[in-house]
Amino acid sequence: MTHEQEQAFRASTNNADQNLLNLLFIGTLVAVLFLWAAFAFVTVYRGWEAGNVSEKTVLSFVIRVVVLLVVSLFLFAS
Repeated sequence: MTHEQEQAFRASTNNADQNLLNLLFIGTLVAVLFLWAAFAFVTVYRGWEAGNVSEKTVLSFVIRVVVLLVVSLFLFAS
């Protein structure tokens, strides 16, 4: 960023550091993703335990969630 862009950014964020805000937003994204994954795993497990969800569906869900988490961490937290 140019010096003028950095000054404009600092003025609009009340002198917040760019790296700190980046860490805050990435941390929030990762926390929300893991909370969602935990909630979804519990929900799918309850459905599987009650017999409403097949093992194939559970396996497909687990693979999709793991891929989502890995790709999100690779793209945003690297």
